[in-house]
Amino acid sequence: LLVLQCTDSMLPFNMVNDKFYQMQVQMLCPGTKLPSRNTIQRDTIHLFKAMSLHIQQYFQVIFIYHLFTEI
Repeated sequence: LLVLQCTDSMLPFNMVNDKFYQMQVQMLCPGTKLPSRNTIQRDTIHLFKAMSLHIQQYFQVIFIYHLFTEI
């Protein structure tokens, strides 16, 4: 969820280092260990690469479909 929050809201990965954010998380769920900014960055890159492959395959299928269905 942090990856989605950072990318959707254009937040920096180091938001997890913010003391007020950490206090908020601890208030809502005591004992929660937040990932490092490096973990969020790595997960963001991994998600981007995985999703870009799916999007590329989707458009290839759409292109082939339209190629063979046009009159």
